[in-house]
Amino acid sequence: MLFKISSYFSKQNTIKTKQIFDRDKHIMNRQYALRSNIENIFLKQSTFTLADNLSSIRKQYDGNIAYFGQGAAQFLQNLPNNLQPKTIYLCDIDLDFLEQSIQQLNNDEQLKGKFQIQKVSEMKSQDNITRVVPICCDEDFWPFLDGHLQLIVSNMNLHWVNDLQVVLIKWLESLEPDGTLVGSIFGSDTLQELRISFSLAENERFGGVSQHVSPFISITEMGNLLARLKFNLPTICTERNLYEFDSVYHLMQYIQDIGEGEALIQKRIGTFKETTQSVSAIYESLFKNENMKVNSTFEQIYFSAWKYHESQAQPKSRGSATVSLQQLQNEIHQIAPEDKIIYGTLTEDDIQENLIEDKQGTKKKD
Repeated sequence: MLFKISSYFSKQNTIKTKQIFDRDKHIMNRQYALRSNIENIFLKQSTFTLADNLSSIRKQYDGNIAYFGQGAAQFLQNLPNNLQPKTIYLCDIDLDFLEQSIQQLNNDEQLKGKFQIQKVSEMKSQDNITRVVPICCDEDFWPFLDGHLQLIVSNMNLHWVNDLQVVLIKWLESLEPDGTLVGSIFGSDTLQELRISFSLAENERFGGVSQHVSPFISITEMGNLLARLKFNLPTICTERNLYEFDSVYHLMQYIQDIGEGEALIQKRIGTFKETTQSVSAIYESLFKNENMKVNSTFEQIYFSAWKYHESQAQPKSRGSATVSLQQLQNEIHQIAPEDKIIYGTLTEDDIQENLIEDKQGTKKKD
């Protein structure tokens, strides 16, 4: 039931980008993760969060939806009530992961009768049944026509894209007016302790550093990118957590086990044993906690944005305000004249004086 890009999509949007990541190496890393069968706690968390974020949107999605990334079966198991799509395209770069998702769907008794898995060439609509169409494709090769999708869900896959800006442009074009993009991605604080340790160890040995950790986008960069590309009403939030591992070796092994091992094209060939030992020593000296374990930061950025439509909320034009701030201040003073409205710039002396007054006032009340 699985296939690669079909001629059904008459407009093949091939995206020419600069190559940062070795996509074949990335697929090999993910296939290793499939064999290791280790739970990806970050993927599990992001899947639930994306479903929860979608449930809070006051919009019914009954058209075509594209889901890109891992965790497709888990997402469909927690599909929000406002998502009753006609078609869900399950997109992934790795055919093996798609097969796993389809197998999980077929084995889930609660989902039987709700979804019907179809090929693109055999797509037929049925009442009250959502078509699930698996497509093996790369983010750099976006197969959908302009205006074909009502919703795009991207789950922890965009940090492996070679040119995020170009991919988002194609995604915006494939959305219909008032279409929605929601997604999750690793943020720039992810693995910052490991990055610092490698930099210190290699600078000591070689007088320079090379990348061993993939570059990640910051929350500010993500917000600016969505706004610059003319996505409307962008919303960005971040979740930053500190995890414990027995050692830096256990940390790096877990990263490999969940398929997030580095796949950079330009890097120092090989890592010397002495360098790895130095990384471990530096890491433990700087980031070991009171439990004698090492800490590692993982940041997940969640975002949502819309394609423009005239029905969406728009900011008022400049000078259209009907109430001035001075008028608002006067009205507040009339309601509660005992409360002081402090405005302007506070100096350090002003802050200290206010703190002293607050303490004295508290004592008087007691």
